[in-house]
Amino acid sequence: MPGPPYTRPVPPIPSRKGSASSGKVPPRSSRGALAIRAPIHDQRWFQGPPQAEADFLAATNLRVRREFAEAEAIYRRLVGLKSLPDGARARYLCDLAQLLEETGRTDEAVATINKALVLDPGHGGAYAFRGMVAAKRNDVIAAMPDLEKGYRLAPNIPWVMDLYATGFAMQGRLREMIEICEKILAIDPNYTNTLARVSSAYYLEGYPSKAIATGRRLVELVPADCEGYGKVAAGLVMAGKIEEAIAAFREGVSRDEQRGNQSLWCNYVFTLHYSDVEEPAHLFSEHRRFATDFAAQRVPKAFTDADFDNDRDPNRRLRIGYLSPDFRVHSVASFIEPILTYHNRKQVEVIAFHVSTRKDHLTDRFRSLADTFHALGGASDDDVVAKIREDKIDILVDLAGHTGENRTLVLARRPAPIQVTYLGYPGTTGLDTVDYRFTDAWADPEGVTDAWHTEELVRLPTGFLTFQPSSAPPLTGAPASTNGFITFGCFNNLPKVTPTTMGLWASVLKAIPDARLVVKNRSFLDKTTREETRVALVEAGVDPERLDLLEWIDGRRDHLQAYHQIDVALDTYPYHGTTTTCEALWMGVPVITLAGPTHTSRVGVSLLSQIGAPEFVAETPEEFVAIAQRLAADIPAIEQLRHDLRVKMLGSPLFDYATLARNFEAAFRAMWHHWLGLDEDPVVDDVTA
Repeated sequence: MPGPPYTRPVPPIPSRKGSASSGKVPPRSSRGALAIRAPIHDQRWFQGPPQAEADFLAATNLRVRREFAEAEAIYRRLVGLKSLPDGARARYLCDLAQLLEETGRTDEAVATINKALVLDPGHGGAYAFRGMVAAKRNDVIAAMPDLEKGYRLAPNIPWVMDLYATGFAMQGRLREMIEICEKILAIDPNYTNTLARVSSAYYLEGYPSKAIATGRRLVELVPADCEGYGKVAAGLVMAGKIEEAIAAFREGVSRDEQRGNQSLWCNYVFTLHYSDVEEPAHLFSEHRRFATDFAAQRVPKAFTDADFDNDRDPNRRLRIGYLSPDFRVHSVASFIEPILTYHNRKQVEVIAFHVSTRKDHLTDRFRSLADTFHALGGASDDDVVAKIREDKIDILVDLAGHTGENRTLVLARRPAPIQVTYLGYPGTTGLDTVDYRFTDAWADPEGVTDAWHTEELVRLPTGFLTFQPSSAPPLTGAPASTNGFITFGCFNNLPKVTPTTMGLWASVLKAIPDARLVVKNRSFLDKTTREETRVALVEAGVDPERLDLLEWIDGRRDHLQAYHQIDVALDTYPYHGTTTTCEALWMGVPVITLAGPTHTSRVGVSLLSQIGAPEFVAETPEEFVAIAQRLAADIPAIEQLRHDLRVKMLGSPLFDYATLARNFEAAFRAMWHHWLGLDEDPVVDDVTA
């Protein structure tokens, strides 16, 4: 179910260590600084006397070196000079505002930039700066008019344009963001902040070859910096080139000497799950390395039990915090919404912490489902920790792990006495501060995967998730009934289509000579990636005359309608589908899956077992092919499944939302008692609604 890992794929706010008006271009280490390449108005209007300009440059250099007190003293003296032209004073006020914002005095910074705009109403950079401050406060509605006005007044200034692109990124409007970024790169092909930003947008929009190319340009420009390697790796992941991606991530991690790029580290450990050659023990050791070599270097000491003054009544209503960037249109949302809907409010109080700047109609839905909803997309980790502590959360449930926009460094601080990870990530966080992970005995058999987790595994008795489908087109007959041959298909993410997966699919087609294979993927919008995937499948043994590659289809209903084209879905290995498997079953399409030794390679086992269809679970590649042959030989049975699977799902634990909510609550109570020292282990017996 988790999509691509990429933490904070489109950085919402660039760093700002240069001058908003000095004309100096900062070094790569301060990428994204507010530096104007060319004046907006006549130079004479902007410049003050020579000595004032020299002092201004000195102040700017002091600020870049973070010698804020000395820089501020100079700025304040300059803006107080009554002999200055208004334009020069506006320039100096802009840089003073930037210093104030950098030192945490945001309100004073806004007041200062407003003074600059009174003096120079045409200063595009000042509007862009004010919009950026609003964006950092997670107020995109207030930010966009200023960001757009800055862009209109300074249409050829890369940093102003880049901030405008940021506003689109925060709203998930990636195509508009890409359009602005491409204009920036037409002006300055080497503008590194934009190269990094647009590389992320390219892969999210389904153009991995462009993501790789812009990432490689970033590496060429700043080979010592880690970020370019991460961008290249992200594009390689979306192109399905997992081993190359892992190598690029490792290059990047080795260069992150200051332990400043959380995105890079999280993307790296997530990507390891896609590999069909990595051993589970190595996955675990790299997650531990994230905790010891990265997180431990970035966070202060974690809170201890003695630091919490939560009411220790063992039977009171518990305050449960759900921490996620995905309270919006996202695969995680369709799985967590039923739990929040069916929670017994006599047992638990639900506090949601939404840590993404992106929001939509589903965000409003989650706001209504929570007793308290905090929008913290623009908040720092420290601010999120403070809010969790202020709310006296008893049990904090993380829904992201190492996926996009995660807050693992919040978890590393342990802001709540008990912490649980669930749903969004298919493995361990690697953190000692996360106590439990929700799963089930199908996805994580007892004694098999426990050693690869820092968390204690809590196996929920009826399954670890439920599925809430979106609106779907009506069921149709199986295409094999009219075609006379079977059509296999897979709509999973391309990084899951490993060499092992391709080999499985080729074996199926060889065993069933008249069958066809349909593969649909967002990355196939990219012609290069589509053709490279076709070549890889053919080299794996797939007959090119029986292969169809489909581009991504926008719109959930149209996407689901594409299942009308296939009879049987073939799962990926070792990373099974989750959302795609549920969607296929909901559309009456059986899914054949190969069971493996890890959670990622056993999610399909859990889903099929929950709906009472274990006959589609293979224990060996040979059995995988045999199941496909059996189905292909019985088209009437496929036709019957077309109508029966949805009924089976509706009557299964996969749709029993109330029972899963009760199981959560029983687990929470056991965890709470255990933390209180009442010697109750967090093991959940079967609970009925």
